[in-house]
Amino acid sequence: MGPAVVLLVVLYAVPIVLDGYYSLTSDQFGGGGKFVGAGNYVAVANSGLFWRSVENNAIFTVLTVGGGTVLALGVALLLSGSFVGKGIYRFVIYLPQSVSFASGAVIWTWLFNAQNGPIDAALNRVGLPGPAWLTDPHLALLSIVIMSWWRDIGFYMVVLIAAIENVPQLLIEAARVDGARRFGVFRHVTLPSIRPAMLFVVLTWGLGALQMFTQAFIMTNGGPVESTYTVVLKIYNDAFQALNLGLGAAEAFVLLGVCIVVGVFAVRWFSRGLEHT
Repeated sequence: MGPAVVLLVVLYAVPIVLDGYYSLTSDQFGGGGKFVGAGNYVAVANSGLFWRSVENNAIFTVLTVGGGTVLALGVALLLSGSFVGKGIYRFVIYLPQSVSFASGAVIWTWLFNAQNGPIDAALNRVGLPGPAWLTDPHLALLSIVIMSWWRDIGFYMVVLIAAIENVPQLLIEAARVDGARRFGVFRHVTLPSIRPAMLFVVLTWGLGALQMFTQAFIMTNGGPVESTYTVVLKIYNDAFQALNLGLGAAEAFVLLGVCIVVGVFAVRWFSRGLEHT
C-alpha cells in the first residue's frame, strides 16, 4: 500500500492543505501575500456572482444527474439481456465517451450554432424556428446539459447494464411466480439489487457536475448574462485571470466542502437498507 498512499498524499492531501493555507492569505501567485484570516471567505460570501454560479451549478447538477440517470437506466434496461445486435447498439451509445469534454464542447458549439448549425438548419427545413441555443439565457445551460448527457450516458449505461445482468435470476423468477408483472419485478427486485451501482452513478456523476468547467468555458464562457457561469469557472477567472490566488483558493475550499456534503448525503441516501438487498 505504500506507493499508493504516497501518491494519494502527494496528489491530494498536499494540494488540499496548500489550498487551505492560500485561502487565508492575499497571495498573488507567489507575490508574498499577507495573512488575511477569513477575509477571502467574507468576500466569497458577499459575492453575488459566486452565488449565481452556485445556483447555476445546482441547476446543472440536478438536470444532468437526475435526467441523465433516468436516461442511462432506461437505455441499460433496453440493452440488457440477449438479442441480435446488442453489441453494436451498446458501442454506438458508448462511443461519445471516447471524446474529451473539450472536443465534445467544440462539436456541440457547432451543432448549436444559430446561423449555420445543422440542428437549427434541420428545424428550419420542416418549418420550425431554430432556437438560439447558446445565446438565449433560458436555453444556454440546458444546451450544456444536453451535451453532457451525450458525452456521459454511455459510460453509466455500461455500469448499469453490468449491475442489471448480475441480478440473481432466482429472485426474478420468484417474483414472477408470486404474480409480479414486468414493472413490479423492476421496482421490487431489479431496482433494489442495483442500488450500489446507482450510488456509484449518482455520486461520481454528481461530483463531476459540481466541478463542471470545460463545457461552460468553451461553449459559452459563462454567458449569456452569466446564465452558465459556474463555480470552477469563477475560480479560474479569479485565480488565473485576476491572479488573486487567495480568493480563488477560498472559493475552491468552499466547493470542496459542498462536494463532501453532497457525497455524504448520497452515500447515506443510497445505503439505507442496502444490507438487506
